Amino acid sequence: MLSRKASPKAEEADSGEKKAGRGKSGGRGSGGSFRGYLGWVKLAVVGLCAVFSLLVAFDGWRNADGVYGGVEVGGVGVGGESRIEAERMLGRSAAGLPEEVTFVAGEKEVALGAEEIGMSVDAGRSVERAYAVGREGGFSERFESRMRSAFQMASVGPEITYEEDAIRAAFESEASDASYEFVDSQTELASITPSRDGVRIEDSFWDGLDRKLMRGDGRIEVPLASVEPKLSTERAERLRPTELLSSYQTNYFTYDDDPGRVANLQIASEAVNGTFVAPGEVFSFNELAAPLEYEESKVIIEGRVDYADGGGLCQVSSTLYMAANMAGMETVERHPHHAELPYIRPGFDATIWFAREMGTPLDMKFENTSPGYIYVQQWVDTTTGNVHAAIYGQPNGVTVNMDSERIARYKDENKKPVTEWVTYKTVTQNGQTTFNGPLHTDTYRFLEDAEEAGTA
Repeated sequence: MLSRKASPKAEEADSGEKKAGRGKSGGRGSGGSFRGYLGWVKLAVVGLCAVFSLLVAFDGWRNADGVYGGVEVGGVGVGGESRIEAERMLGRSAAGLPEEVTFVAGEKEVALGAEEIGMSVDAGRSVERAYAVGREGGFSERFESRMRSAFQMASVGPEITYEEDAIRAAFESEASDASYEFVDSQTELASITPSRDGVRIEDSFWDGLDRKLMRGDGRIEVPLASVEPKLSTERAERLRPTELLSSYQTNYFTYDDDPGRVANLQIASEAVNGTFVAPGEVFSFNELAAPLEYEESKVIIEGRVDYADGGGLCQVSSTLYMAANMAGMETVERHPHHAELPYIRPGFDATIWFAREMGTPLDMKFENTSPGYIYVQQWVDTTTGNVHAAIYGQPNGVTVNMDSERIARYKDENKKPVTEWVTYKTVTQNGQTTFNGPLHTDTYRFLEDAEEAGTA
């Protein structure tokens, strides 16, 4: 018999087909297993979400009218109870509140009755706060609250009320600043009344007080803290005014010595006399003088001389304005008069207006730029007609010179005279010039007499 023998090329082709077939079969098996694994994972996740949703729904249904388990109010466990029963439980606990509480701070003990501090519990509102645990806020917040309650870790403060002021009054006291008194003796210019530290109850005390009262604590520790005064005795000593910095005077005989006006000069001078101004503090003339009552006398209203309460106050403010300038203080607010006045040089004046019934308030203010406290002294000498202002403080090495000159004179549209004045100021400190030039320019107009205005 004759037999055929396969050629080598044919065997290689057959072998290649078999290998290719095995390779394709193996690839299909591996990809299918991975896709199957992902499918099971997705199914498991969906299943867990479904189970979780069912548990949440069941938990909400089971506790629909009750407080979630594990919640307590002021140490009283109300978890798992209905709102009605929880309110009863808190009511019974509130009935056990102490009739008297002894607050202890070191060696000091203060007993306060429940009525004295107005102690009471609002059981209804307290239960509503407990019921809200796990129900309010976003999903993550509700979930966190629910998990905390599940592990007995959810606690809310009771709606307990008490008079905080009654407890504060028993322990707290305000700090008292050191103060000065002008003595002008040969040894000192001003004496010092010592400061005193204050006492306050620390904030941590109030955070847990409702819980302590709710559980019936009869003795409660009160942590205290010291409150330092703004101006201690030591600091007041360092900043004490020691010498005269400047003085200035004007004379009312040059303008008007009406008894009402002189009385107003004295009232306003007394209002600012004896004022101590801290470093960096702004002095306000109106703040001190405006609240007082004054006599009727000459005033300037809308460019005319008239009669009203408070005439003469501008002479007091102008005199003090110049004393403050000469002491090296910084002007914060200043306004010129409507017209030139004989008791002070043009450019050196500082008018004020309280605006009780009309207009805009005008004040005279300056800042204490010295290194220590300054003392303002002002008084009226009725024998000479002089209005005096003096400022005392610590040496600041400042020397001030001021002058003014008229730079224009003309007539307005009504043929009334108008003048313009420029005021110059030179300031040196410890021999070095710190300012030298124009300070301000003022315009002064004609002043109509009361007789001419028909108001005399």
